[in-house]
Amino acid sequence: MDTWRVVDDIDENLQYLSSNKTRFSILQTELDSLLASLMAFNSQTQESMPHEHGWYLLNVGRRLERALQLICFIRTCFVQYAGEVPEHLMLEATLVNHESLITHRRRYRSVQHIFTVLDLMLLDTRHPRSLAYQVDKIMALIGALPQQSPSHHLSREQRLILQASTEIKLAEVEKLSNISDELGTRRALAKLLDSVERRLEKVSELLHQRYFTHTQSARQLAPTKLELPA
Repeated sequence: MDTWRVVDDIDENLQYLSSNKTRFSILQTELDSLLASLMAFNSQTQESMPHEHGWYLLNVGRRLERALQLICFIRTCFVQYAGEVPEHLMLEATLVNHESLITHRRRYRSVQHIFTVLDLMLLDTRHPRSLAYQVDKIMALIGALPQQSPSHHLSREQRLILQASTEIKLAEVEKLSNISDELGTRRALAKLLDSVERRLEKVSELLHQRYFTHTQSARQLAPTKLELPA
């Protein structure tokens, strides 16, 4: 019941935001309320939901969504070099947005640099907000789901996740940080993000096909009324 109450609160917040022209001055308050409800829902599912197949699928979805959002964020902000000052501002915004500013300060004890931010947000398997962490968690969660193939064989989605994890682990942060051409493009970074994104999207598609029911709508084979002779 508590979980459904939180879901109802989230739904009410979303309906209010979509149906009212919220003033910018109070938008932060409304978003804070929505964030609090989402955090409450997350807490309820972690503490109260039985750790069965539904729980694993829910958490796979959460990790996939977080990973894909992070890829989109990093690509938008850093694949194309925007200049020293804009990039410095985006580096700090990235850390703040992903609740990683304090972790970065403790880990690197320096001002933000593209090298350190990419290392933390993409490659650090110990950081709960990093891409590497999401991919490793997805791999473990998928391994706990019922599989059609023998236990010593990897399913298609497991192979894709393993490939994504290997790509991330083999990536060199120096190459990811380097600007590759006169246009200011970080080609190695773009290549890594594109490749991992494709694999994660395919994993999502395969999980959807494997674990969710897809039934065709029923079709009537006989008329409902008898046709009377004229």
